[in-house]
Amino acid sequence: MRNIILSFILTITIGCVTFCTSSKDPAGSPAKAKRNIAIEKAREATKYGPFEPTEDASRLGDSIYRDHEHANDYVAFKDIVLHRPADVAPTPLILRLLDYYNSKRIIDGAYDNIEKWVRYSEDSILANLPKSINRDYDISIIRSPKARKLVRKHLHTQKAMDWSEYIIRSISIDSIIRASYDDLQNRGNEKEMAEKYDFNNYVKDYSSLNLAERRGYISLDSANWLRHMATSASDPNAQLIYMIEYAHVVYTGLHPCTALLRDFIESGTYSIYLPEAWRFWRCLMFEAYCGLSTFSYIPNGPFNKMRATCAVTILRHIAKHPDDDLAIKQFMLLGSYHDYIRFGPFLYGNQSLLDEMNLYKERYE
Repeated sequence: MRNIILSFILTITIGCVTFCTSSKDPAGSPAKAKRNIAIEKAREATKYGPFEPTEDASRLGDSIYRDHEHANDYVAFKDIVLHRPADVAPTPLILRLLDYYNSKRIIDGAYDNIEKWVRYSEDSILANLPKSINRDYDISIIRSPKARKLVRKHLHTQKAMDWSEYIIRSISIDSIIRASYDDLQNRGNEKEMAEKYDFNNYVKDYSSLNLAERRGYISLDSANWLRHMATSASDPNAQLIYMIEYAHVVYTGLHPCTALLRDFIESGTYSIYLPEAWRFWRCLMFEAYCGLSTFSYIPNGPFNKMRATCAVTILRHIAKHPDDDLAIKQFMLLGSYHDYIRFGPFLYGNQSLLDEMNLYKERYE
């Protein structure tokens, strides 16, 4: 009954959104034309050619296709955990951050694997769970006794427990772990950090360019300008801002921005926007290679490997700047983003669409 009611509410909501969207100004209206003029005035006179990469736009694409062919979307322990880099000293702050990150990733990874088994086997009694699932998960990497105990409880399912009970317990354990690190989450002045995060600090006249307002309405020439700025800007924060805006340009198939985001992340360059860069990269990769069904292939393993690459870069920055509260918050935020799962609030497929709706609000206004 609850699902029927939720389905009815969602259907009505979608209908309202469709009606409101259809009543907006047409594409050729003065309001839209005015928005389209802003970036054209700021664009340099030089014409930038189309994006033609000399290599496959994403090396990960090949591995995703190979895994998909064999239905291998098991989330392996080695792909999700973060080890302390040799050049980072084991200070109490660094060790606590690693414990938080690894606790969150192990909980998500174990959950992903059990959820996949439930979906494909259509068996909700966890007593029947194959012993091979999550056997490779080694919680000794977590140093905190409290966090390690909680994660162990999450991994060792009870014989009489069914899937719904496991979900409730997982949510509870996740909340307790988050609360255990509140002192790190709440460091710094929120207002000062929000001001530091403002795009206008790194891209001159960002607000006057109306980039955020024009998402989804940018011409091909303007899109090429965004790509050019993303690769030519001298400041790393500015580069990622242009990449994020470029990621909003609509493309069919694999978005060219995935290669730019991947190269930036793998370069080890620090930016306060690294968590956002990873989120957009993951979303674009998922759009290109995966589906929206609860039966779809969901490669959380490869996605987490790239997440860990971002995390190492931020961790190295924190090691050199232990008082950078924004970097600490960004590291914990990156570790907190949940994997794409099959079941959740969205009733008509897997939950990747919720992330897309959050990142691409202009598509669902």
